[in-house]
Order: sequence, then structure tokens, then C-alpha cells
Amino acid sequence: MAVELYPSDHIYWPEFAIAYDHKFSGEEAVVTMIKPSSPEVGQLLAKAKSYSSLGSILGYQCSSGYAWGFGKLPALTADVKPGKYGYWSTWYEKNEVVTIDVSVTCSLLCWSYNASYLLADADGNAILTLTSLGSAKKTVIIPKAGWYYHYANNPSSNSSNRQFTVKRGMSTSECAEDQISAIYLALQAENFGYTSVGTSFFSGAQYVKPTDKTWKDKAGNCIDGTILFAAALEAMGMEVTLAYPPGHALVGVGCGKGIPCVIPLETTSIGNGTAAWEAISQGIDVWGKSTKYVQVKDQREMGFAAQP
Repeated sequence: MAVELYPSDHIYWPEFAIAYDHKFSGEEAVVTMIKPSSPEVGQLLAKAKSYSSLGSILGYQCSSGYAWGFGKLPALTADVKPGKYGYWSTWYEKNEVVTIDVSVTCSLLCWSYNASYLLADADGNAILTLTSLGSAKKTVIIPKAGWYYHYANNPSSNSSNRQFTVKRGMSTSECAEDQISAIYLALQAENFGYTSVGTSFFSGAQYVKPTDKTWKDKAGNCIDGTILFAAALEAMGMEVTLAYPPGHALVGVGCGKGIPCVIPLETTSIGNGTAAWEAISQGIDVWGKSTKYVQVKDQREMGFAAQP
């Protein structure tokens, strides 16, 4: 199955084209072990709440509105010289509602702020413009999915630097990454450990722990950790994909509902002190080597309900 690199250094776009012939392998049937409604998953999510940058486990709702992200995400800042501009980039999905709050100060006494802020698509088309800034806030609806660039411009007519502070809510993909990272950090705080996996599962026979036992044991192998993450993400209403590189398993969370994009995470890195962003980076390294991708939502619709 071809896997195309998402235009970022930590997200992939897989082509979800699995031909089901009703001969289900262990990799597909393992979806029945994912129990999103178990009390243990609830306990995990309660702990994960404090590790979200928003202080909430909201699933994809963490990106729905300026209020959730305002004051919680780190502000974008830049000290821009006359005749120069600072810029950042963010991936936005079509129809995302983006609110930008910009404030500008001068490094020296100035008569006017005389600075501007621009949000433009990858082709340079402006979709939001703020001029003559002291401070301003504006909301825009993203017209199409893609990279968007935040430009903080200090005209050459100014004689001193301008300090820009830009606040905004979370984008959909930032939300998904925040939520899966919160689960990872919560498990890390619980001293969750890795136990090695034999190769027998991948040839059809290995004991796989249900989510409640993995949580109670505070340990698991790659498939156990993948199932636990999948249960927590599914409980939040997020779209989950299981990926199977040779002799391995890992989990990916969809960037948003109906968006064919996945943020992968290497669950086996929890116990060795690896940061969440590094576990995501490691997930990228092996995601494209997978020989099978299983979407939990599709399996549920085909009758693979969670075991009681």
C-alpha cells in the first residue's frame, strides 16, 4: 500500500484502500480487543486530561473554536527589523474557523505602529490581512486544505523594530497531536513499561491482552500498547488506524473526522523516557513500512464489536 508523506515532518497520508475478502487475519480481528467503554480507559483519559496543553480531553472538539486554544497554545512571537518580516506556517483543513489575535509594540518610542499581519495560502493568496496594527483580532474560514503562512511585516519606512505577538486557536491536526500526546504522557507518568513481543502473533497465534489488563499491568508489548491507545482514542470519538509493519504494530490517529491523514505514534517508546514528539517521529519512520492498515471504524461497521 502506498503511503505518501503529509506536507509536514510528522504526519502521513496513507491511501486507505483495503480490499476485504471476508478472510480476516489476526491483525483485523484484534479490533475486538479494543474496549473504549472500559472503566480502565476512563481512568487513563482522566489522567491524560492534565497532560493536554488545553487541560482537556475533547477529541477533535479541542480545535472547535478560538476559546479553547486562546491563551493555551504558545504565542507566536518575533522581533522584526525595518524592511523585514517574520513568518510561520500552519496546516489548516478546509472550512476550519481560524481566529487570529495580533499585537504589536515598538522597540523604541514610535509615533505609530505602522505594521501589518497577513495570513496567506501556499500560492501567496491573502485570506486575512490586518494593517496599521497596535492590536487587532479577526476570524476567517479556511477556503481549502493546505499550508498557510503567517507573515508579520515591518515596513522599511519604520526606523525601529516591531515586536509581534500572535495568538490563535488550535488547528485540527494540532488538536489530534495534542490529544494522542496527552495519552502518551499520562502513561509515561504511570511508569508504563514495554515487554517484548514474540513473532508468533504476526504469523497468527499470540495472546493479546485486553485494554483493562494492559492498564492494570502498566506494561505491554507493541500490540498491547497499540490496542490501549486505540481504545482511548476511540473513546474520545477520534478516528483510529492500526498499522502493521513486519513483526510490529503501531497506532495512528486521524487528523480530523473524515480527513484521510494520520498522525502515527510508536507506543513502545513510552517506558524509555522518549518525548511524545519523538515517539511520533519514530512512528513516521516505520509507518510507511507497514504491510497492512486497519481502520477501526471500518471494522466496527463490519461487525467487529468490542468483546464484553
